[in-house]
Amino acid sequence: MKNIIYTVFVLGFVAIFNIASAHVKVVKTSPASGEALESSPSSLTFSYSKKVRLVSIKLSHAGNGEINLDYKLTYAPTAEFVIPVPELEAGKYKAEWVIMGTDSHKMNSSLSFEVLSSKEL
Repeated sequence: MKNIIYTVFVLGFVAIFNIASAHVKVVKTSPASGEALESSPSSLTFSYSKKVRLVSIKLSHAGNGEINLDYKLTYAPTAEFVIPVPELEAGKYKAEWVIMGTDSHKMNSSLSFEVLSSKEL
């Protein structure tokens, strides 16, 4: 009986560990969410704890709609994505993207940042 309880405990622990270790996390973004920048960033960078696939990416300017990004999705798994952005005018921006883990689980992420005008510096 002790062997059965021990086996069930060990299998449960292994299952929980595998679920926890399979979860992908955003390690770093550039710009950081909430950051106020003195000038337009040349790119958006997203770093993850594991390799993932970028499924979609959208950048919006508050009040002016979506910004056209010259970035072609490759679906190649990687732990970091660098998305070039055009010169951005002063204002508030929101980047939204969807990634897919190796288990085909999709996850949404976003960040907001602001590009300051020279008057605000």
